[in-house]
Amino acid sequence: MGWDCGACGKAAARFTEALNRGEAAGLIHELKLNPTGLGVEPFLIALQASADASNTAGTSSSAEAMDTEDGKSPPTADKMDES
Repeated sequence: MGWDCGACGKAAARFTEALNRGEAAGLIHELKLNPTGLGVEPFLIALQASADASNTAGTSSSAEAMDTEDGKSPPTADKMDES
């Protein structure tokens, strides 16, 4: 099943219109964005900033969690000899 280019174009046009008129406030609020004004460009800039902040926060906490004191991997438990 393929994409309906006409429907995609209409959806994009409607979304652009909603951003320009301020009718996308619900979506903007749900995504916790803070665009500087109406329109597509402020929306995309705010969306990119939000994604960058999210990626930075996720990367730094993951990197800190994986750091070890001496840079070596953590010791594994000793295996008992079952003879």
